[in-house]
Amino acid sequence: MMFFSSLKLRIRRNIKDINYMVVYFHWGGEKTNTPVEYQKQYVKKLVDEGLVDAIIASHPHWLQGFEVYNGVPTAYSLSNFLFPDYVKGHAAETGIYRMNFDNGKVTGNFEPGIISGNQVHFLEDSAKTEQLNYLQSISPNATIHANGDITSK
Repeated sequence: MMFFSSLKLRIRRNIKDINYMVVYFHWGGEKTNTPVEYQKQYVKKLVDEGLVDAIIASHPHWLQGFEVYNGVPTAYSLSNFLFPDYVKGHAAETGIYRMNFDNGKVTGNFEPGIISGNQVHFLEDSAKTEQLNYLQSISPNATIHANGDITSK
């Protein structure tokens, strides 16, 4: 937890000069849609101590779902936004995560896509619904709406 103590100190040094604190992590196990336990612990501790307004992350090369804990949105892994065309399956699943900052509140929305032909193609209709339903299945502490809005359960 030495890293965590250092992280908290750095956030506290900067938080007084800003309107919102968004923390980005490069963390977690590769090629899994499930966050590692320490990721969940970091989210809980940072939120409980009032140090963050949102958390976003990547590294696993797969989407890992979302959480809204005490009003703070977390994207555990946003996968690969654009990666060489050899990616397939879960590694090709991607999207844009939009955050809205309004009156001290942060909300999130996810627009799912797929990497194909070295480009990101955004999903529509049944493919979009299928991807959002999949994300809901791996996001037990959030509700993912048909329009991509992510809210607390």
